[in-house]
Amino acid sequence: MRHFQKLLWLSPLALLGAVVGVVAAFCGGEDSKPASAAPIKLPGAASRGVLRGDHYYTIIGSEIIDVDLKQRQATARASLSECYDYLPLAPFLDEMDGKACVASEKGVASVPAINVIDLTTGKVLHSVKYIGEVHGLGFAGDDRVFVIGATNVVVLDLKSGETVQTVPVLKPEQAEKRGTAAVSAYQRVGNLLYLAENAAMRFDVVDLEAGKVVAELRAGYDWFGGLQVIGDKAYVRSINLSYGINNPQFGFFDLKTKKYIDLKHPDAKITDHIIEKDFDQTTLVAGPDAGVCLAWKGNVYQFDADGKQIGVTPIDKDDGRLVGVWNGQALTLGADALHLTPLAKASAKGD
Repeated sequence: MRHFQKLLWLSPLALLGAVVGVVAAFCGGEDSKPASAAPIKLPGAASRGVLRGDHYYTIIGSEIIDVDLKQRQATARASLSECYDYLPLAPFLDEMDGKACVASEKGVASVPAINVIDLTTGKVLHSVKYIGEVHGLGFAGDDRVFVIGATNVVVLDLKSGETVQTVPVLKPEQAEKRGTAAVSAYQRVGNLLYLAENAAMRFDVVDLEAGKVVAELRAGYDWFGGLQVIGDKAYVRSINLSYGINNPQFGFFDLKTKKYIDLKHPDAKITDHIIEKDFDQTTLVAGPDAGVCLAWKGNVYQFDADGKQIGVTPIDKDDGRLVGVWNGQALTLGADALHLTPLAKASAKGD
């Protein structure tokens, strides 16, 4: 069973003060190595974060860290407290238009809350009361956020503080089986939330505006580690849990036909066994040109929008977990640094 990591909530004044300090700054241009080879040092071990444009946002210790990939520097933007950080399957951090959304067990009114923070000033813009488990969250528009709870997806209005939608996605007995099968992958596209619900071994599509589940899909007895929606396809990376095999799977749900299409996972054998502590390594991230990338056995494999493998790039074993692709480079998160590795250029034949 994974547990919540608690952080110390500071006063609004302390929040503002935290913005002033730059935690770390490392400029690739001043390094003798090529910029792509020089790691971007972080002030500590980071939890999973989110890649938005030229920035990677994460939580380290008690602070939200903004890593500017162009400037190759990490800056503390705000301090948190008792923040839900459900190790390590979901970031529980989202960013939109210079604002961060995080969940805290003690908000401004010392009650569990979903907080929206201005990353320029470190100021709390909204603190909406929310009592319950948090297995994921994000912005659902300019004035709304969604929270994936134990059994429901809840939509909160930031201005009124009211719950505007409650969408059941799990039965109570299913939620009790969460453990290591907590939500590991979700993505919002417009009003739709695509949700890989591992407790039910199911892929759901939730309409956040209408407040209902509009599709329930299933591939097999799989644990989902990565999800990327591209047009009418929802690509998923998963682990086959049948008979304790625990080998990697890769494919997509056709959102029109509602069918799952299995794709050949690169360099994977039926004998490949993924132990539980490595489940969160089976990620899938958005790639260049509307494609996807996945990491496996020391390589990043690149696929186009149709699921055709078009390239493979070796990465250093110590560079850590694949968390995104930026400017044609694989972004990996190590123990205390971010690494950028240029993706190999695929040939016209896709070799």
